[in-house]
Amino acid sequence: MKRRYLPTTPRSISLTIIAVLLLGVLGYGVYRWRATRIDFTYFEPSSLPASATLAQRRLIKDERNNGTFVRTRQSFRAKDGWYYTITQWSGQHASAGGSLTKDPRVASCSWIETPHKQTYRLCYRYAGDMITTYVELNRGTTYLELSFSHRVEQAAITTMIDSLKPASTLWLPVTHSSSED
Repeated sequence: MKRRYLPTTPRSISLTIIAVLLLGVLGYGVYRWRATRIDFTYFEPSSLPASATLAQRRLIKDERNNGTFVRTRQSFRAKDGWYYTITQWSGQHASAGGSLTKDPRVASCSWIETPHKQTYRLCYRYAGDMITTYVELNRGTTYLELSFSHRVEQAAITTMIDSLKPASTLWLPVTHSSSED
């Protein structure tokens, strides 16, 4: 029986290397897709209040109650040092923030409708000698919470909420956690 050897011409070696690299890239893409798959639409704002810039985005997978609770968190930092976050997860919370009205630290809460007919709840809370801003809304099957460490005016928040667009989670860093951040 005659032994067969793999072809060792430069062309066949190059094609083999290219095929292995393509399979590696495809495998990594499938891995990232599975790791960042979520059951809700992820949104990113295209308009940010007060010269803020995106500081960090991540996908957080919490293991709770024999299941996985998945949420996303975007952290922003403004030039003046203010910091705020947008947290998103699956679900409809129509009475979002109902417990806030019982919190003595809450200065005021109101439901507001944007020019693009998106309804959200805007609350201002006392935090020591400062007033913080807290916003809740439902967008399709996604529940969003926005929290600001300072007072943000309603006009800036309305613009930001109307600028929320669906985005991909494919390249978000994934954090596995068993407790709240």
